[in-house]
Amino acid sequence: MASTVPDRGTKIDIDLVPTIETSQQIHTPERSLPSHEVTPSSKKRRASPLETSSGTKHSKGNTSATSTVTAKPAPHSQALVPTAEAIGTPDTILESPWDHYRQVFELSLGSFVIVVSEKATPHDLFTIKRFQDADEVRMLQSLGHRNLHQMLECFRLNDSYFAVFGYDPISLAHIACSPPFLTELQLAAIVGQILDGLVYLATNGLEPGPYKCSNILLDASGTVKISKLELDLLNLGIASKQDMKDLGYVTMELMQKYPNSSGSIGLEDFEHWPSDGDAVGFLAMTTSATSLEQLLSHPLLYSDWRDEDLKWIVALAAVTTHRGWRYE
Repeated sequence: MASTVPDRGTKIDIDLVPTIETSQQIHTPERSLPSHEVTPSSKKRRASPLETSSGTKHSKGNTSATSTVTAKPAPHSQALVPTAEAIGTPDTILESPWDHYRQVFELSLGSFVIVVSEKATPHDLFTIKRFQDADEVRMLQSLGHRNLHQMLECFRLNDSYFAVFGYDPISLAHIACSPPFLTELQLAAIVGQILDGLVYLATNGLEPGPYKCSNILLDASGTVKISKLELDLLNLGIASKQDMKDLGYVTMELMQKYPNSSGSIGLEDFEHWPSDGDAVGFLAMTTSATSLEQLLSHPLLYSDWRDEDLKWIVALAAVTTHRGWRYE
């Protein structure tokens, strides 16, 4: 049983990418704390040879200077500030992941990913994705932001890389399929966090691959995490129009619970969303905005939203929606 991972068409020259200092903190106004990832037990106990993102073997704990990147703040609204709470740059471990994890099933989150359980207690769950491109792996290792699905650990076996991520089985697609319609505050909590992640990437000259509801995840505390990180290089600090268009499609699907068959961005039913409301205004702006800063300045995002506004929505989605899975 193997995970299905789409082929990438973009090659990244790691030397052309600006450096992000994971130690630098860009503070935000009072908001909920970043979600706490479960630390893999194998990471706590291992004392084996390691390979850094630059390919140099060293003892654990010594991070090479080439593996850090500096996050520079971009213009932003008072309500939202890009954050870079990194949990550390994971080394590439020259071991088989299957020495430490056992595969238990596969879960559909845009594409099928492998869900694994630690062999050691407490047998926590994680997901593993397989990569072939070393530059892509090094790029993902360097990123540190609470609204990106953070790589926790990485193994190299033969010519393949196996990246370990947290187990977050609920996506925005499940939220859209769940019975309740979102409030404006809940919608703001979701799109605000997505924009935080996009600003962080754009500030560092990067953009995600095409993203949609099925590959944007939420954890139990309400933290949103972009998991589609097939990264392309941008002009520093400038997000692409495709990013904003993708955000429009995501926002529309969350508001009316289905995409338009025509492929256009706009509501077909205004029963739950007043046409003169902030949510409809924000959706319209995604079709005309030329920068993330324009979207960040919209009144919808000045509401006093918090991650925890989404807790019960995530819990309900977990018990009311179908999730694609495979088990053998």
